[in-house]
Amino acid sequence: MKINHIISWVTNIFNKRRSARELFKTSGSNFSIGFFGAVAGILAARMLGPEGRGTLAAAVVWVTLFRTIISFGLPQALTFFTARDPSSQGKIFRTSLRILLIQCIVILPLGWLIITQIFARIHPDSSKAVLIYLLTLPFSLLIGYLTTIAQGMKNFNYYNIVRVISAAGRAGSLVLVGLFGLRDPESAVIFLTVSQVVIALLALLAFTRFFDSRGSYERGMSRQLLGYGIKAYPGSLSSMANGRLDQFVMSIILGVQDLGLYAVAVSYATILFPVSQAFAVILFPAVAGSRGGMATSKIRRFFLGNLLVSACVALLMGISAPVLIPLLFGVVYEPSVYPAVILLLAAIFLGSIYVLSEGARGLGYPIIPSIAEVVGVVVTITGLVLVLEKFGIIGAAYVSTISYGVTMTIIAVGIILVLKRKKWPYEHDSETKTV
Repeated sequence: MKINHIISWVTNIFNKRRSARELFKTSGSNFSIGFFGAVAGILAARMLGPEGRGTLAAAVVWVTLFRTIISFGLPQALTFFTARDPSSQGKIFRTSLRILLIQCIVILPLGWLIITQIFARIHPDSSKAVLIYLLTLPFSLLIGYLTTIAQGMKNFNYYNIVRVISAAGRAGSLVLVGLFGLRDPESAVIFLTVSQVVIALLALLAFTRFFDSRGSYERGMSRQLLGYGIKAYPGSLSSMANGRLDQFVMSIILGVQDLGLYAVAVSYATILFPVSQAFAVILFPAVAGSRGGMATSKIRRFFLGNLLVSACVALLMGISAPVLIPLLFGVVYEPSVYPAVILLLAAIFLGSIYVLSEGARGLGYPIIPSIAEVVGVVVTITGLVLVLEKFGIIGAAYVSTISYGVTMTIIAVGIILVLKRKKWPYEHDSETKTV
C-alpha cells in the first residue's frame, strides 16, 4: 500500500472535527488517569510488597464484583437515554439517585456477609482490608452514574475531570500513606476510601451546579432505565468477570503473593486502555444519538482507529517490558514480565471489546455484548480450572488472551449481522444532530 493511501486511510478515521477533538481530549484525560494509575500501582507495589499488593488487589476485585452485580447495567442505560433525550437529564438524575439508595441498602450488608463468611475463611489476614474498602461502594456507584449521565449529554469536560480527579485521588492517597510511613494494606485502603468519599461528594455538588438537575423520581423512567439495563446487565457482569475473574479466582486458589505479581502484570498491560476507553466513550453517545445506518461508519472508523493505535503501543511496551517492569516496580516483580507481555495482546482484544460493545449498545442492541461476554466467562472459567494450578499466573495470562479474542470475535460478528438486518430499536423519527 502506498504511503499516501495509508495517510488518507488514517485521516479518514478522524474525519469528524468534533469527534476528533473530543477523542483527543478524552484520550489525554485517559492518559492522565493511566499515569496516576501507574503511579498508584508502583507505590502500592513498592510500599506493600507482593503480599500486601495482593491484599489490595483482592479488595479492589471483590468490591468491583459487588458493584457490578448491583448495578444492573444502569450506567449504560443512563448514557443511552440521556443521549436519546438530553432534556430528560433532570428526571434521569433524580431517578438514578433513588435507585442508588435501594442498591446500597441491599448490597452493603450482603457484601459484608459474603466477605466475612467466604473470603475471611480463606485469607483471614486480608479480610479487614476488603471490609474497609467495601465502604467505597456507594460512592463509586455515584461517581459512575454522574459521569455516565454527563457522557450521554456529551459533556466530556465534566466526564473527564471527575475521572482524572478520582485517579489522582487514589495516587495521592498512596503518597500520603508513604509519607506517614505506613506499610500495611489496611492503612492504604483507609486512605483510598476517604479519598473516594470526598471526590464523590464534590462530583455531586458540581453536577447539581453545572447540569439541570431539576426533576423528580419517575417510576416510568425507572422501568425504562432498568429495562435497558437488564439487557446490558449480562454483558456488564460478564465484562467485569472477564476483566477481573482471573484475579478473583486467584484470590481463592492461589496465595496473595501470586496475586500481587499478577496484579503488577495487569497494571503494566492496562496502560493501553486510555486510548481504547476514549474511543469507546465518544462512540457510545455518538451512535445512540444517530440513525442506525449512519452509525455504521462511526463504528468502523472508531474500531480501526483504536486497533491501529493499540497495536503500535503494545509492540513498544512488549519490547520494553523486561527493562521497565523491574525498574518501575522493583526487581522482586521480574516474574511479572512474561505474563505482562502476554497480557498486552489480551489488552488489544479487550480494548476492541470496549469499542465494539459501546457501538452495539449505541445501536440499541446491548444483548450482543451480553451474549459475547457470557461466552467469554465460560472460556475463562474453563481455562482457569484447567491451567491455573499447574501453570500459575502465566497460564492465567494465556487464558485471558484467548477469552478476550473469542469475545471480540462474537461481538464483531453480531454487529455485522445487525447492520445487515437494518433494524434499529429506539429509532428516532427524525435525524438528530450527531458528532
